[in-house]
Amino acid sequence: MEADLRESEEIEILVRNNHFSQATVYTARGGASMRLGIVPGKDEATFRTRWPLPDIQLRVKFLAGSEFLTETMPVGPGELLELIIQAR
Repeated sequence: MEADLRESEEIEILVRNNHFSQATVYTARGGASMRLGIVPGKDEATFRTRWPLPDIQLRVKFLAGSEFLTETMPVGPGELLELIIQAR
């Protein structure tokens, strides 16, 4: 039963990194963040995470040191979000 609850709260996040630099992707909520994983430059990765909240914001930090926050997006259980990191 607990496994069913966790799965029902999971979302998938597809990150397409068109930038040359490696990017580390985090969920961001208030001042807290949780690391999802790394996406190499000019590559993509899909992350699954348990997310029971109605919206999400992502933080992307490049190996070179710069970073940015996405806008807050609505999200529901079972949804797939796609983040495209533009080349600079």
